[in-house]
Amino acid sequence: MITCSVGGGDKFTETVVLWDSLASQWQLAPNEGAYVDRQQGTSCANCGSNLRSIALADAIRSAVGTDLTLQAYVTQPEARTLSVLEINEAGHLSPTLRQLTGHVLAAYPAVDTHALPVTPLISWFILTL
Repeated sequence: MITCSVGGGDKFTETVVLWDSLASQWQLAPNEGAYVDRQQGTSCANCGSNLRSIALADAIRSAVGTDLTLQAYVTQPEARTLSVLEINEAGHLSPTLRQLTGHVLAAYPAVDTHALPVTPLISWFILTL
């Protein structure tokens, strides 16, 4: 059983996100289409995060060494030192990430990814979707 690492929910909804003509245009095999539908269309009923956002949250939690949900972690004092560059909105993670004092959103087309609004990037988590 999966638990959402963003908000802690344990109930999920499933929605088909690919329509047949798009899957055909992208030349997706049935198993590839099913994978995209699961990744993008399976969402936490509590916070709305899909599996892709949950995987990103897991990566952040692993990197900072916490067992807290991401929503709980961003309220902790140690989260104030975290620098996150979010390139385009990271799905349902964006409202949670915006709570970080070190959060910067760089969204296309307003920001050129070849001239990012932060330096140096060595100490930043960089999230793209």
